[in-house]
This record gives sequence, C-alpha cells and structure tokens, in this order.
Amino acid sequence: PSDNKENIESTIQSILEKSTYQFFELIIVTKFTILNKIKSEKIDKRVKLVSYDKPFNFSDKCNIGAKHSIGEFLIFFNDDVRVISNDWIECILEYLTLEGVGVVGPKLLYENNTIQHAGMVTGVRRLIGTAFHSLPKNTTLHYNFAQSVREVSLICGACLAINSKVFKKVKGFDAVNFPINHSDVDLCFKVRALGLTCVYTPYPNLVH
Repeated sequence: PSDNKENIESTIQSILEKSTYQFFELIIVTKFTILNKIKSEKIDKRVKLVSYDKPFNFSDKCNIGAKHSIGEFLIFFNDDVRVISNDWIECILEYLTLEGVGVVGPKLLYENNTIQHAGMVTGVRRLIGTAFHSLPKNTTLHYNFAQSVREVSLICGACLAINSKVFKKVKGFDAVNFPINHSDVDLCFKVRALGLTCVYTPYPNLVH
C-alpha cells in the first residue's frame, strides 16, 4: 500500500533483486496516476498493479491487495521496508507453515543497525511498544530474546505475514476503526482470539 512512486519502485527492486525465493506475486495498491506512470515502464510480470483513488487508508489498501492475491500466504510490506536477508521469505514461511501459527514477523532494523522491531509488547508507552527498541541488532540482553524465535503479543504491520485463510477468517484489517494506526494490533488480537499464535523470528532481517 503506497502513494509514493519512488518508494514503490525501490520496494519492487529490493524484493525482486534480493529475494532467493521466487514463487511470489507482488501487489501494489496505489493511485491511478502513479499506477499509470509505473505501467509505462518495463515491469516484472510478477508485479500486479491495483488502482486505489480513495483517501489513504492503510487497512483498506491491504484488504484490497489481499483480495487480488492468489497466494496461500500473505506478507504485508510497507513501502519503506528494504530487504537485507536474501532468504527472508523462506525464513518467514518456516514458521508460518507450522500448525497453530497465525502471524509471523521478522527483525526490523533502523539504518544504523539498531533494532526497530523484535516483536511487540502491550502495556508500555501508554498502549504498545516494540521489544528491544534501539538496541544493537545482535544484543543478547534478557536471555538473548532478540535473537530467539518466540511467541509475542503482536507483530508490527510494516512486515507482517499471515495465512490467507486466517486473514479471511478474521475479515482482514479493520478499515473503519483502524484505518492507519494500530491496525496491526487489532489484526493480531483477532488472530490470537482464534487460538493461533504470533511468532517473531530473528533470522530474516529487513531495514525499516
């Protein structure tokens, strides 16, 4: 979901050039004017362009993108996320394919190699926060949790993977009550209400 042509092009390039897993489709949901400009350029056949000319609504855009997908698994991907680990998709699927797992998220880093996201926790910063925020990417604090696969309360929506059947079962993101902020919180709680778990994996690294 994006309304920034530069970011869209950088995202496409990052995913296509740096991903070893190749059996995917990349769905861009954006304004018609931007879509037309991208269409006029040479584009990989795996990229699907979906027009969206309503006011920006992250949740609605994600839901529409999901409806245009044919994949068994969905990875929601912000336009300012860039791939570091070439096997990031495989690392996510390693846990998303396990029984009982509903949502999976990777380690997200700032450009200075500190942690932005290593799972999310509730009851901090007046609502939610990211675990190990701004610590070095290889920190071993708190029993090495930032480097450990573990169940977490929530996964950040900047890069969030979910089984498409589970996504449909919870009726996707809530575009009415959470059009932008906390859409990931709501989605993860709905998934957990089904008895499924949210899993953080440190093996795929991406810059956000």
